[in-house]
Amino acid sequence: MVSLLRSIPKELTSKWQHLRAGGAVADLLRGFANIKTWSADALDRVRAAKHQVAEEFSRLYELWHEREPHPEMLPHPVYYQVLAANGCASGAWFGLGLEGLMTAVMSMAFLALPSWIAILVGLLITILLAFFLKGCIKMSLPVAEHQPKKVLRLVAITIAALLGTVLIVLLVGFLVRGATGFLALIMGPMFSIVLSILSVLIPLIAGLLFLSAALLGWSARLAHLYEELCTLERKINELNGHVEIGRAHV
Repeated sequence: MVSLLRSIPKELTSKWQHLRAGGAVADLLRGFANIKTWSADALDRVRAAKHQVAEEFSRLYELWHEREPHPEMLPHPVYYQVLAANGCASGAWFGLGLEGLMTAVMSMAFLALPSWIAILVGLLITILLAFFLKGCIKMSLPVAEHQPKKVLRLVAITIAALLGTVLIVLLVGFLVRGATGFLALIMGPMFSIVLSILSVLIPLIAGLLFLSAALLGWSARLAHLYEELCTLERKINELNGHVEIGRAHV
């Protein structure tokens, strides 16, 4: 599908350039015939892709809503799910930013790095984690979409459990930081353990939030893809129209 959306626009641009180039009558007629042949094939591919997207929308709509969609229903965003997906994605990016900030703080505290280097390290960790989590989600999403509601419920329970663990770890961290005297010497190493635990839990929560956003964003993703295919179909028909006008004037 992605390759189709990349290849056909390039071919379409090439056909427009050929059409505008002009030339002898014989060359024009030959070019018109080639464009018509290409347009028929391209339209078949685009319409087949539209049908495939519409079928996928119907399948996922039935899985999410537990009822069949209206036969004439076209792919469209489901508002409340899109809103929830945006919220999950924002939470995931906030978690990655927090992870980068923690990495920068730990770099300055334990490695005595200059602040600007520590910030760069934190930024690098955030970017690498984002790429890693996106790659994992891209691989797991097709499997998760076979039972999206069940997977989303499991993800929500896991996130709740991890958030509870994070709150407990943060409470321990505040208690450790507040210790004074001999108790501070004993509890000091605990603070680094607390930060280490948080540096593992926060990316896990961010990854699960990204997965939730991908699951909940199914309708927006398919609706956007369907709109792109419709736009492509209109452009091919527009090219066909100009070919017909050209034929009439040759």
